[in-house]
Amino acid sequence: MLDRLSGLPLHRFFYITALVLVAIGVCLNKVVMSVGTIMLISSWVLEGEFAIKWQRIKSSKLFWIGISFFLLHIVGLLWTSDFEYAFHDLRAKLPVLVIPFVLGSIPSIGKMEFRLVLFSFISSVIITSIFNILISKGYLSTSHEIHNFRDYSYFISHIRFSLMIDFAIFILVYFSFVDFKKFLVYSPLILWLLYYSYFSQIISGFIYLLILTFLSGVFFAFRSKKIYLKIGVSFISIGLAIGVGIWISSIVKEFQSIPQEQVTNPEDFTVNGNPYTHNIEIDVRENGNLIYLHICDEELEKEWHKRSEIQIDSVLPGMVLPLRFTLIRYMTGLGYKKDSLGISKLSDEDIQNIIHGYTSPVQAKGGIKARVIQLLQDVEEWKLEADPNNKTIFQRLSYWEAGWNIFTSHVIIGVGTGDIQNSFNDYYEKTNSKLHPENRLRSHNQYLSIAVSFGILGLAVFLIFFFYPIYLSPHPMEYLHFIFIILMCLSFIPEDTLETQSGISFFALFYSLFLYRKRSA
Repeated sequence: MLDRLSGLPLHRFFYITALVLVAIGVCLNKVVMSVGTIMLISSWVLEGEFAIKWQRIKSSKLFWIGISFFLLHIVGLLWTSDFEYAFHDLRAKLPVLVIPFVLGSIPSIGKMEFRLVLFSFISSVIITSIFNILISKGYLSTSHEIHNFRDYSYFISHIRFSLMIDFAIFILVYFSFVDFKKFLVYSPLILWLLYYSYFSQIISGFIYLLILTFLSGVFFAFRSKKIYLKIGVSFISIGLAIGVGIWISSIVKEFQSIPQEQVTNPEDFTVNGNPYTHNIEIDVRENGNLIYLHICDEELEKEWHKRSEIQIDSVLPGMVLPLRFTLIRYMTGLGYKKDSLGISKLSDEDIQNIIHGYTSPVQAKGGIKARVIQLLQDVEEWKLEADPNNKTIFQRLSYWEAGWNIFTSHVIIGVGTGDIQNSFNDYYEKTNSKLHPENRLRSHNQYLSIAVSFGILGLAVFLIFFFYPIYLSPHPMEYLHFIFIILMCLSFIPEDTLETQSGISFFALFYSLFLYRKRSA
């Protein structure tokens, strides 16, 4: 309609602007994301030409597959009991209806339009990462408090943002090879995002990055017709995997190697003549050192209050245990005895690290090594108390166990669109779960979430929705589409990626773009 009145392609402009807003908003601002989604459907309605759009819809198998995931949630209303939650869930998942619906009924996205959306997304990711770093380093003052690595991401979940970081990296790598002249422009951006990925300690994002790097080598090796390139890329990919494996093994070995004198010859008294307490039986470590050796609580308390006004037994925000425990772990990580002499060796920076909840200098510096060590510590503590709370791996195992047991009780059609949270709540109550109320979450696995909600039939629909468009395409899968599909498949294992607005919008945007863009794009 506006096109005819103005003589300009205004609706096309509005469509692309809306997609750009969604691309910017997925990691930067929920309002921008919502405005983009609303603008997309509004422009579709105002453009009119419904007969033409209906003809496109009727002739496209991809269209019905593209909206099948949302339709599955509509059908799931038939056997749900909690309609309040069900309609909340439907509102959250509107992007996976709106974006495929609109793009499936208008002319395909062209090459320049596609790249505009991609680079808008990359720009947003880079700006957000810079903002997050400035806040986490204390260069920007906000009300956002940093208690641990999970708080580094200011706008959205750190897990969701790690997906976007990974995808942005591979988009930039791809365009560096497509147009090698721009490699010098893109390489600093790639290095910055790699640094952020390492700094943010998101182990899942780091693992995805490694897997995608390896699979990229496999992808290009299979596509290449040159045997030397196949062999070279294969060796590089295998070498990368071996190198990372050796690095991780060295961290584990360092963590597990306890200095023998700690166990066989612990000292009985401090330099001040006060007795130490030891508990060699408790095998909990910090940086390879046993925590419960050489502890003198009397000297710790006296000397700590000379260094800080904060009470040693305070439980500060972001902490589970009193500050005393953080202090003991931090000093252990440095190899200090937990006495007056040990505290005197602590720098002012060390004191601030302890107050901020860091249990070791390695953790304070951040990086993947710190996260690997934290996971190893979780395993050690689990061996002692079998308590899953605040331990990433064991909480997820608890969620998966709960999800699997709920699914096996509702195998065919699941519990319905709105009853998933109630089902998990009931399961935790009936089984007297050790999880604290605030930790009693859903499955943290997208495949399992779908199976719990819609049973084996719904899971089959979801897998068709996800993979069948690849089969329908007469063209070989392109690299960025390949990367996106693998990234999503990986993210669905430790997270229910499609259960948040940022996750579902990110998925819906790029799923639809790859589904409906021109092949030359």
